[in-house]
Parts: sequence; structure tokens; C-alpha cells
Amino acid sequence: MKEENKMHRRQVIGGLSATLAAVAPGIAEALITTAVGLFAAIPATVAYNRLADQVSRVELRFETFIEEFSTILQRHGPTRATDVK
Repeated sequence: MKEENKMHRRQVIGGLSATLAAVAPGIAEALITTAVGLFAAIPATVAYNRLADQVSRVELRFETFIEEFSTILQRHGPTRATDVK
């Protein structure tokens, strides 16, 4: 009976290793694909974050300009065409 269990275990292990041999190329391909994806995604994320930061800075400068320009216009008041000589 013990001999039968050993034979059964060898068949299971043998079948498992054959399955791994069949699956290993697919796993290797998936790992390579993942590495290439990360190689592209990480620099793209860094570039996007830098660009988003620059856009935020430009937006802040425009908002500051708008506030300052609005203050200047309010300070001088409306001018009429008849006032200008």
C-alpha cells in the first residue's frame, strides 16, 4: 500500500512539473510585459506630475494678474469719452 502512495505522488509531481513547464513561458512573457509597462509608465507619471505642477503655477500667476488688474481698473474708475481731451 505504501508503494502505491509513492507511485501516486510521483505521478502528481510529474504532472505538476509538466504543467509548470507548459506555463513557464507564459509567466516569463507576462513578467517581461509588466517590466516594459512599468518602464513606460513611471517616466510618464513623473512627466505628468511635473507638467501638472507647471500648469498650477501658471494658473496661480494668471489669477494673481487678474486680481491686480481688476484692482487697478476699480481704482481708476470708469472713464468717459467726453472726459478725455
